[in-house]
Amino acid sequence: FPSHDSTQKIADVTQARQIAEKISQQANSGAYAKMKPQDMGELVKPFTGYSFPVKGVGGVYKQKNGQLVVVKPTMSPSTALGDMRSNDLTKLHGLNVPKSKLVKIIDPTDPEGKRTYLALVSKYDKKFSPEGMTGKFTQRDMIKQLVASSIRSDRDLQMSNVSGRNAPDASNAYVFPKGSGFREVSLNMPSMEQTALANTLAFKGGSKKFFAQQTSALASKMSPQQYDQAIKDEIRKVLPLYKKEIATGKISKT
Repeated sequence: FPSHDSTQKIADVTQARQIAEKISQQANSGAYAKMKPQDMGELVKPFTGYSFPVKGVGGVYKQKNGQLVVVKPTMSPSTALGDMRSNDLTKLHGLNVPKSKLVKIIDPTDPEGKRTYLALVSKYDKKFSPEGMTGKFTQRDMIKQLVASSIRSDRDLQMSNVSGRNAPDASNAYVFPKGSGFREVSLNMPSMEQTALANTLAFKGGSKKFFAQQTSALASKMSPQQYDQAIKDEIRKVLPLYKKEIATGKISKT
């Protein structure tokens, strides 16, 4: 009889394959059904996180022309568009975000080469590499990152996601109740205040501690009045830009 461990491994593999097939089906239906899949080349540095359930797909690829690109597979069309539109808005704060395009990729882990996923592809940028994400902030960086992350309901403020003025990860992307996995747009998102309080560790709200701990010394050099004014100045500055960006229709459509 098979051992418990081997039985569990078989179950895990089966479940992973079912999830992969579900994601692939979504990529091949609706508006993107006829999009031609692309071969991204050689995966030279895979992602180590858990935002995509199929390992060995996302990461840094070396294309046939020698160019390095970052491939971020997505769970669904709405997730892909949400991430792109989130970046369009986050950069209005003067923050650095990846400039991505939406493509369909072939799953390199599929022996038959039939599974495909929607993915966001951007040129490799050292700013967003582990070396570029230094974890250092100025007071202005702190204010911009706190306001931007609070508006987009992002509580995943670890060093690989926010450093200086770099913000390469969309996380909840303003409209999703969670930062990864299968997600649907929610009309009941947390308020900016709730997210800001969680991200500054004013209460336990599931936020990563890195940002709050890394910027606490910067915040302590400001009076409560200065801190409050800086936050409000950033909000007043960026909200008209948000409204203009959305109203003009320049926000990413594909």
